[in-house]
Amino acid sequence: MAGSNGHFLNYVLDANGDLILRITHSRPHFEMFDDPYSKSLLVDSRALSRASKKWTEMINTASQCGKGCRHLVIHVEGDYRSHELLLNIAHGRFGQVPESLQHVTDVTE
Repeated sequence: MAGSNGHFLNYVLDANGDLILRITHSRPHFEMFDDPYSKSLLVDSRALSRASKKWTEMINTASQCGKGCRHLVIHVEGDYRSHELLLNIAHGRFGQVPESLQHVTDVTE
């Protein structure tokens, strides 16, 4: 799915989002997508900023990628699913949060 600015999106966490967050990984974790080393999500920067000062710092470095939208790339090592978990919680998507957190290895980084 293409965003309004031409960037390819794998997920839309917030249809009114203002930030394209690209998660990259050194190993292929995203086999279901065209690029198994990364995926792009449309997110709400304000939701992330409310969740963490660290996210606020990272968002402040995001580059402008189109009218009303910014682009931020983060590289993760280890379990990328912990980042997805935090993104879903920050966006109030509690139906996407598993009842068991056994698969999450570290959500503190």
